[in-house]
Amino acid sequence: MAQRRERLTGAASVPARIGMDALLVADLSEPTRRCVGQFLFALHHFDRFNEYLLYAPRGGSHAIGANCDLPHWRIVETKLPTQWAWLRRLAHQSAFLAIASRDRLDIVHALTAISPFATQKPSLDAAPPVIVTVWEEPSSDRLTAASLQQAWCIAAASGYLARTVQERFEVPEEKVRVMPVGIDPLFIADPFAESAGKRAVVWGQVPAWVREGLQKVQVAWQGLPKEVTGQAAKNALSEAGIVIVTESDGRGSQGLCAAAMGKWVVAVPLAPLQEVLNDAALWLNESKPESVILALERIWDDAAWRERTRRQMHRLTQQRQWTQAVKAWVGLYRRVFEEAIAEFVGW
Repeated sequence: MAQRRERLTGAASVPARIGMDALLVADLSEPTRRCVGQFLFALHHFDRFNEYLLYAPRGGSHAIGANCDLPHWRIVETKLPTQWAWLRRLAHQSAFLAIASRDRLDIVHALTAISPFATQKPSLDAAPPVIVTVWEEPSSDRLTAASLQQAWCIAAASGYLARTVQERFEVPEEKVRVMPVGIDPLFIADPFAESAGKRAVVWGQVPAWVREGLQKVQVAWQGLPKEVTGQAAKNALSEAGIVIVTESDGRGSQGLCAAAMGKWVVAVPLAPLQEVLNDAALWLNESKPESVILALERIWDDAAWRERTRRQMHRLTQQRQWTQAVKAWVGLYRRVFEEAIAEFVGW
């Protein structure tokens, strides 16, 4: 305790020791685990000032699906059970307070919405401030609610997720920060598509009106589930010129990945997609076959729209690089660290 007090009160210009809590990442969906892995990899290469300790199940980063080497970080492998998520969470909660004290962590960044201290209410003397991450829509269970209420800061991967957290869990707006995420590098293609192909992929469920619209214009198409492995999605998109997105995760990943590959995106106006794509897509504002037909005809016939949209997609891809995104995350760590210092010494 005394050691932590001494470090905090004199730490304004020293590196922060940040514990990256990845023990529950295995509970996330496969696309989100890919996102977490890309975040860790980019952060590892960008920030050599702060000190990072990654807490992962036995097997290190590969055990959480990150599949990236982090030689500049200290990897702390645990013996948590791999089966039964409830048992893994229970063991996680009971052990982490002692771990944080042992390793003298200044900040804990939980890479899921579940804080390692969600079942406890430790003081700042006993535990460091916790940042919890909302990569996808959080479950409405008591543990998640306790975690979000208790966290020092909630980092939401999109404005849509931030609003969801505030409304569903009654979290104060000032506690939630919208943090940028990068596009999956697997999907970044250069150059963009140069022609409007007539083969389509429908990413998500295929409503009858979408199916009917595609049949009327005689477009060859295939369906792609909302949650699919990265390579399978890329393989399907590579064969198409047009991607119709009918479902999306909370980050708008489906639309971003399609746009990054230079595919013409037609989408149902879901909030996460509208937030990230804006003018880089055509929107199906009516659930009718005619709206699909009109969108496809505009892609084929409107050369000015294609050129304008190609520039939008290129700009979007450049702005959504992971290297740029992690700069904001490092800034968040510093702000939380300085806020913790100020509260600890009573400034």
